[in-house]
Amino acid sequence: MIQVKSILPPAIFRSHASNKTFVVAGNHPWIEVPEGTTLADVQWTDEGEKYQKNKPKPGKWDVEGSTGKRYTVKRDESGIWSCNCVGFGFRSQCKHLAQIAEKESKKI
Repeated sequence: MIQVKSILPPAIFRSHASNKTFVVAGNHPWIEVPEGTTLADVQWTDEGEKYQKNKPKPGKWDVEGSTGKRYTVKRDESGIWSCNCVGFGFRSQCKHLAQIAEKESKKI
């Protein structure tokens, strides 16, 4: 059994130039393996969790604009921000989002 620790699942690669077979595992160097090796011969340990410890959590906030209108600021599971105001639609940024992002950054 071949042990592989990486943030991405491993793959098997066979070089036609050198006739060698490798396990390719994301952020690690390629590992030469015997010909005929399959993924069933590879035990993968996911290291992705250690890189996600400081990953922001998704959220949804209601914000009152300067004219009293309510807007919704969101952060999805990958940390991408959005707001349903017209300004965000044009510029991909707005004061509502900046206000919430600043408050959230102070929590960390």
